[in-house]
Amino acid sequence: MEFKKLILPFILIFNAVSAKEISYQLDLKNLINQKAKVTVSISEVSKDTIFYVFAKTIPGTYATLDYGKYIEKFTAYDKEGKKLKVIKQNENIFKIFPAISISKIEYLVKGSWKNRTKKNPIFEPAGTHLSQDVSVINAGGFFGYIKGERESTINLKILKEKNIFGSTSLIGTYTENEQSFVVRDFQKLIDNPILFCEPDTISFLVSNTRVTISCFNENGKKVANKIYDKLKPSMQAIEKFLGKLPVENYTFLIYIKDYSNLGIDTEAEKISLFKALKALPKLLGKGFGALEHNQSSFYYLPNFGRETFYLDMFESTAIHEFMHIVTPLNLHSKEIGEFDFIAPKMSKHLWLYEGATEYFAGIIRAKNGLLDTNKYLRNVLLNDKIATGEKFPYKKMSFTKMSKNVLENPYKKQYGQVYERGAAICAMLDLEIMNSTNSKKTLRDVIQTLIDKYGKEKSFDDEEFFSEFSKASDVDLSNFFSKYVDGNDSIPYGSFFNYAGIKYYRNENKNAPLSIDKMKGVKIKKGISISSNPIVKVKKAGQAKELGIKKGDKFYKKDIYLSIHNDNGEYLAEGSQSKLKIIRNGKELEIPFKVIYSNQKIKYEIINPAQKTSQQQIIYTKWFSN
Repeated sequence: MEFKKLILPFILIFNAVSAKEISYQLDLKNLINQKAKVTVSISEVSKDTIFYVFAKTIPGTYATLDYGKYIEKFTAYDKEGKKLKVIKQNENIFKIFPAISISKIEYLVKGSWKNRTKKNPIFEPAGTHLSQDVSVINAGGFFGYIKGERESTINLKILKEKNIFGSTSLIGTYTENEQSFVVRDFQKLIDNPILFCEPDTISFLVSNTRVTISCFNENGKKVANKIYDKLKPSMQAIEKFLGKLPVENYTFLIYIKDYSNLGIDTEAEKISLFKALKALPKLLGKGFGALEHNQSSFYYLPNFGRETFYLDMFESTAIHEFMHIVTPLNLHSKEIGEFDFIAPKMSKHLWLYEGATEYFAGIIRAKNGLLDTNKYLRNVLLNDKIATGEKFPYKKMSFTKMSKNVLENPYKKQYGQVYERGAAICAMLDLEIMNSTNSKKTLRDVIQTLIDKYGKEKSFDDEEFFSEFSKASDVDLSNFFSKYVDGNDSIPYGSFFNYAGIKYYRNENKNAPLSIDKMKGVKIKKGISISSNPIVKVKKAGQAKELGIKKGDKFYKKDIYLSIHNDNGEYLAEGSQSKLKIIRNGKELEIPFKVIYSNQKIKYEIINPAQKTSQQQIIYTKWFSN
């Protein structure tokens, strides 16, 4: 079963000073058919006609959301309690008049999770959910603003049941039945999701940063401690990479959706057609993944019955989410810094915001021993980023053109490539910087230099950024950007990998070891799998029968690779002895065999030779150390 790729976006906030105030009350205690009532109290309006606006989209989601489509019974009242005229101009904008005497606005909000629309569906971590046991509050789905007064200070009161608590990075006050917050402005409100549920939390320190985990698991089991075991090493690795964590507190909000009744075994060799058809309607279009914010991130993860699946899913994306604090929070263009919630304009630098963040998420793990170096090179960089990234139609659209037009077709269909080709671009850029500066600088160093110049409060110009990046690098990178990011050239991965003494092969005919699954007559049973390391089953043994392989034997795909390569990814010598781990009748066995070479076409291959030149070794060491 193929699932939607983890979408790993971000949210930004910026300081603003405002004398005006607006008050919101959200009632989670008295839901009306799973709809929540919002009351907006307005103290002063100077115009006869005002527009109350819900966000069309928010920075980082790279999709049209139209939060206003979930608003019902929108009514405005004057100070005498009389209804004012309201015209819904479009999905997100309500026109109110005469507004001079307006006192309050009331409306109902229905959750986007249970009322998912075919047109412009909202990615679950950006969406809303309402029930007696748990409510997900992404502010864009509940609150709007008066056009022209987005910087008004917000007083927020949320009514709740006494047994649940709203976890958030917002600082507030609470009693048994309500929580209250004073929020600087609308952007700050949008930036802070809240998870209301019976507490399953844990908090810990990484140096001077307070990290909080808050979870809701639909099957009722407490999981915060297990999330902690996965998260703490990652946070410590980030600290080593950055030198220090750039926030005082950070909150991980996690919702685990229960799909254990679907009978899907995430470690099986396949999902049966019956189970796939049964699961498809419930899983189709679901946005499993996370949404990044300034001091928090929200996760929507599937539980198919094995805890390891969603725990690993969380671990694989948590570093990415946190690293958005670097880009774009502290380094961004005007399109983001001055974001227009009504008619958003996109930046062309998704290679930086998402690509660099995703690249850092992988290399941080490799630098700090959370992921074996060769597994990183082979599984993450080669198989996931490069091989998948080569499917991007770079001859038809440059990466910058896709980024700039990501809300429109055909460009939005390629958005997922920010995590594949975008990360591959940044890996090669890192190698180019190290090679060009004699290992004095890395991609991280250049970004830090630019952060020192711009930072959270100052935006760069989209069109001038490539030049700014070269200046910060102290080398001319215009050729790299014009060819591979802003242009349509194919990326010569082999040349960049060679800087670090790593060999890269693509569609090359060569004499290489013959793996058991490629021997003559061998047929492997194919199925739909969602495991990152699926088990495959032998349907016909063919030539491998001579080695002792039988029909029905099972083996992990990774063990096929390990049976013909050493730890560095180099081929085992022809005629040397090797072995393959298999599972037969539920028992693990090892099948010994002699390595046979044959001429074959290698689609993708990466080898990390132990022998490197002194310059290659310097770059390689720099690449995989902090």
